[in-house]
Amino acid sequence: MDQVIRDMILALDDKTLLVVMGDHGMDIKGDHGGESDDEVEAALWMYSKKTAFGHGHNGLEEPPRTAKERPIWQIDLVPTLALLLGIPIPFNNLGSPIAEAFVGSKKAAWRNLATVNALAAAQIQRYQEKYSLIRGLGKDTFNVAHGLWESAMKTWNDSRQKNAWTADSFSAFAEYQAENLRVCRSLWARFDVPGMVYGIGVLAGALAIVLLYSRSRAHDRVQDVAVFLRYMAMYAMGGLVFGAFVGVAEAGPALLDSCLLGTSAGSIIGFGYATVSIRHGYSFPLPSSTWGWLSVVLTVLPAIGFASNSFTIWEDEILLFLLATFAFSSLVASLRQKVATDRALGLYQSSLFLASTRLASLSRLCREEQMPYCRSTYYSSATSSTSAYWQLFIPYTVALVLPSFIKGYFYNTRSYAGSAVLWLGVVLRMTLVACAIYWTLDAADDNDWLNISKDTLRLLKTSIAQLILGVSFIAGTTYYYMATPCINIELPDDANGDTAAPVSTKRKAMN
Repeated sequence: MDQVIRDMILALDDKTLLVVMGDHGMDIKGDHGGESDDEVEAALWMYSKKTAFGHGHNGLEEPPRTAKERPIWQIDLVPTLALLLGIPIPFNNLGSPIAEAFVGSKKAAWRNLATVNALAAAQIQRYQEKYSLIRGLGKDTFNVAHGLWESAMKTWNDSRQKNAWTADSFSAFAEYQAENLRVCRSLWARFDVPGMVYGIGVLAGALAIVLLYSRSRAHDRVQDVAVFLRYMAMYAMGGLVFGAFVGVAEAGPALLDSCLLGTSAGSIIGFGYATVSIRHGYSFPLPSSTWGWLSVVLTVLPAIGFASNSFTIWEDEILLFLLATFAFSSLVASLRQKVATDRALGLYQSSLFLASTRLASLSRLCREEQMPYCRSTYYSSATSSTSAYWQLFIPYTVALVLPSFIKGYFYNTRSYAGSAVLWLGVVLRMTLVACAIYWTLDAADDNDWLNISKDTLRLLKTSIAQLILGVSFIAGTTYYYMATPCINIELPDDANGDTAAPVSTKRKAMN
């Protein structure tokens, strides 16, 4: 890399600026998502063959060796490059021009430094006024910054009238920019620590209760649904009342947050109470079979790999290997089945799963760290940022084939009856077609295929997504609980005639 930069410097002309920078640092473990100095600090090096850069504003003769000696914010690069290129500073920029790029290489050019900071400060002032108006912020929010702005403008006007430029002309605007940035950070970087603790508590409680429920034993899970819903509703209502009382008394979070917290906690407690009340014994939470352990291992290993993407850069290959391992294990287990029908069905489904996994891996998007050993096939070309056209056939193929596969499985197990006919034969297929249409419209939006406005396409995509969500979760969940199971029970014509009572042939669903 050192030689690459040397070669670039030799090829530069007098009108070219070379900027070498990093977007983040990295600690000795390879992580870069934390808050340590090694992770948040990055290098910035600017070079020009013109003798324009200097350090006259701070009395230093050499560039700083570390960020601690002369730190700048990454947002400062935006107004710096805009002013050097002679283009307007972006409206929502809050950075300050880097002084070393404008102070001059010899005697400090305070006029030039004050001018660029006045331009940046004026843009920040316009942004601050618009932001305060839209957000409805009071005058007290930027009261100190407004006073510094007026003081900086007075110093600027005095310097222009007297044609006497000093460090005060520059520092006045720098103080205003620093104060404005401090206020914006206080507005945007607010972390509700109690709310985060409450949320983690609710999540942990729900996970613990679900684990307890999954390891419990019951005679009839279907009949227990009404009991669970009753207890959850009762305790959720009690939690809502308690949360409202706490919120009104101002002894905790805001009223809405307190009500939501009380309702969530109450429903979890109600679910847990119902689990303990009507369940009959509990099994050990750890798996007790080979397939149980395999499911845990194949789930935990990718999670561990995703936890450190700085070291694990081939997540796609690892996941493909784990999926193939599961498919191969299922294939071997199918060969051990004694019934020919079960053996054939297992071999068919395992082979289909393995083939589908390999087929899905043909479309890939490589990480930068995987280069040059990986080639992205997701985009239509090496210079494109949109997906390849042929990938639009995938969702339509899935909509055509997947329901038929599921239907075949249900049919062989005599479960293709009742609501399964409607949901597998019609609803699932139409929902998958709607998904395919959504991605077609998304591709059309990216590639400008249709003579339709962007707003219209966005409205169509949003409507389709909302329709799919409503059918899948709202209508699907409601119908799931209200419909009868779809198990087709048939009695032969020569059934035993001395049956005490006629057996009702009724279709009930496999839940």
